[in-house]
Amino acid sequence: MNKSLPPIIERPELQTWQQRSLYGLVTLLLWGLWMYLWTPLLSLVAWVLGVRFFVVEMLLPTNMTYVQELFIYGQVILLMLVLILAWSHYNIWRFRGKERRSHQPPLSPADEADWYGIDPKLVEQLRETRSAVVHYDDNNRLVTVQSRASHAPAHNQAEHGKR
Repeated sequence: MNKSLPPIIERPELQTWQQRSLYGLVTLLLWGLWMYLWTPLLSLVAWVLGVRFFVVEMLLPTNMTYVQELFIYGQVILLMLVLILAWSHYNIWRFRGKERRSHQPPLSPADEADWYGIDPKLVEQLRETRSAVVHYDDNNRLVTVQSRASHAPAHNQAEHGKR
């Protein structure tokens, strides 16, 4: 026996594709067998932890009503999907090329101030700021506004006409 060679020679480049495929298949099968041998222990641990298995709960003959119900639910969901798709395609066909929505003009600062019951200058100031903290009283009326940049109350400046 030649002492220079290791006891196992592995040269996959010298093997044919059939030999490599068979070697891979045997390896896969043996790994599957090894994992299968662990299932009783895993089942015991799961049982101790209170895990219930899907197969036992849903697929045994005593529980087939659940599977039948799930099948009916799936059919109902599929029917709803078909109805929604049919309705949307009908609307696309019916209103193709027709714009029926009217665009509203933007609110003026005076109209917005009138709606909120505040000074129009404060509305303009709020439109210019990127971030603000708004405080309301118990009657849901605007009390103070603080700009995030300065943290100074904005309503004081607007009420006194300072800008």
